[in-house]
This record gives sequence, C-alpha cells and structure tokens, in this order.
Amino acid sequence: MSNPPRREQVSADVIAAFARAVESLSGQDIDGMAHALSIVLGVYEAHPSLVHEPRTHFADVLLWIRVARSLCATLGRFDADFATLEHRAEALLRPLH
Repeated sequence: MSNPPRREQVSADVIAAFARAVESLSGQDIDGMAHALSIVLGVYEAHPSLVHEPRTHFADVLLWIRVARSLCATLGRFDADFATLEHRAEALLRPLH
C-alpha cells in the first residue's frame, strides 16, 4: 500500500505548474497555459480527496480556467481545451461518496 500524498508535496507540484501557467501567459502562449493548467488539474485528479480539504489551491484552478475562457472569448480564440478543463475540474467538486 502506498503512502498517502503529503499535502506539502501536492501544494508544491500545484504551485510549480501554476508558475508555468504564468510564464506561458506572460509569453502570450495560450496553449502552454492550457497545458500547465492541465498539469495542475491532473495533480488534483490524482489526489481527489485534497479538493475537498480546506486551504488548497483548487479554487485557484477553477478561477484560472474560467479567466482563461474569458480571455479566449476576448481574443476570439476557440476555448474547447479550457472548456474540457472546466468540465474535469467541476467533476472533482462532486462528493466523493
């Protein structure tokens, strides 16, 4: 049986992926930002119980995805990748039981 994830390690992984999203956005690389947010979401998909704990970065994940969708609308860019990410994130909000 594997050890449960250390909250600190999950947080560090999420913060590192968010940093990649910021870097991508700064470089006007929307596809790179989508990829980085997918990594962030993947961390939470691997540890879904952490989504429901207080003081996680999960609310930030949803915020970033929704802001990215708004940015895509402003730029006239197709947002299917961010729509998929939003759907995956919302699925994680459902009760575990």
